[in-house]
Amino acid sequence: MKILLIGNIFQFQSRTPMEFSINKCNETTHFKEVDSDYPEIKTCKKIECNCARHGKCIKNICECINGWKGDLCDINPIFVQIKWPIFLFSIIGFIELALTVVLIVLTIHFREYKEIKLGKPFFLVSILVGTISHLMMVFLGFSEPTKFSCIVNYWLRLMGNAFIYGSIIIKCYQISYIYYYKKLKVMSNRKALSYYYSIVIAHIIILLIWTFIDNENYVLSSELSEGQIYFYCGKPKTYLISIIFSLFFIIVGIHEVYKTRYIPKQLKEPLGLPLYAYSIYILIDIFITLFRDSYSPNFLNTIQCLSIIIFCPIVVYNLNFKKIFTIINDTVDSGKSYEKTYGENENSMNLYKTERKQDIYDKQFGISSIKYF
Repeated sequence: MKILLIGNIFQFQSRTPMEFSINKCNETTHFKEVDSDYPEIKTCKKIECNCARHGKCIKNICECINGWKGDLCDINPIFVQIKWPIFLFSIIGFIELALTVVLIVLTIHFREYKEIKLGKPFFLVSILVGTISHLMMVFLGFSEPTKFSCIVNYWLRLMGNAFIYGSIIIKCYQISYIYYYKKLKVMSNRKALSYYYSIVIAHIIILLIWTFIDNENYVLSSELSEGQIYFYCGKPKTYLISIIFSLFFIIVGIHEVYKTRYIPKQLKEPLGLPLYAYSIYILIDIFITLFRDSYSPNFLNTIQCLSIIIFCPIVVYNLNFKKIFTIINDTVDSGKSYEKTYGENENSMNLYKTERKQDIYDKQFGISSIKYF
């Protein structure tokens, strides 16, 4: 062994025989280091950096893994969305959105035809506008949440609920009102619209509160089990009011549909399936909003987008598309309007006169002179 240096200054020539053994460096607790001036000198230094959980300590420097950052790998990785659902749902949402716009144009164009008249043109268009509101949420579902996007999301969601649920409930109530009223009285257009606008205004008031007063918890963050941080739109403190509204309208709607179960098919629309499907969608939406901080954004966003692109078409198909399809494909009456084909005369009104001889109370009901928008 040759001693090269002694102290910090003096160098001398000396050779001293000695015996020693060089143990292998334990790379678990130590790391090797080579002196840059004397490559033949190698040292085994103790690892001092603490990054074993989210990285490896190499030469006392943390090399982070799985997206963790920082000198000690203590900065959480940012959650990354899966790309293919965004692409798939955007294409499907765009197609459904375009078809809905076409249906709005056709509904307005054929508003004087029998099929549209029976379905109330105003409410049919309202349902389509509400559908557009929900379909717009598909494009916001996988986007990075900001205060503005969260506000827009809430407005699209609640106004879509008001337009669709309000229209379906009023349509059901009008039918049951005629059928079960003692004098077979017809609900006036003004009264029906007043109920509809009351529902819409109630939702607008809630949204105004969320936009200007209860607006502290818009963008929140949470951490997955893997340590990934993701951001989401938080629920307002007064979100319970929205839940109560939704559950109330679900109960009222199902009750009205149940009341009309014995009414002849020619006097009512198939409102049951659209209402039940849309009720399921609303319940799914409530679940997603309440548990945003508990499940992966990819899972919740996928469920939300699937519910929108499945349940909204069910509503539109049963309440709008079938009527337009019948008008276009009816080779006999497609060119005749409701007023021309079914004028208010005795022969035409007989088509809508019916009598139900039996019901749960063994009463007789007669329906005639039904007034439509």
